Amino acid sequence: KLFIKNAKTNCILKIYMVQLKMSNKNLWERVKMEVLKYIVLAVYLIVCVALIIVATIQTKDTSGTSATITGSSTNNFYEKNKGRTAEGRLKRITIILGIAFGVLAIITGILYVI
Repeated sequence: KLFIKNAKTNCILKIYMVQLKMSNKNLWERVKMEVLKYIVLAVYLIVCVALIIVATIQTKDTSGTSATITGSSTNNFYEKNKGRTAEGRLKRITIILGIAFGVLAIITGILYVI
């Protein structure tokens, strides 16, 4: 600690020391925010690539729309257990990745505005 006889100079030094402590705290907060931005951006890029790959792997299923229009329904074992097949899992993964993509897009936008 500094002991200065002039009260005005002593007060100015105390204010400067408090500001220095505050700037270090603000610097730490900014560093944490930058790290968070890069982590969210990395996860966002991974989700984007995974969504592209999963959407590309999926097969095109057009029989469902035509069957709805014509009124024909195939009530067989495959239709009942569609969620357990590979196509069902890919569809579920696509939906999850799509939701994650939307949420991460909003979070990334908010983080880069702040």
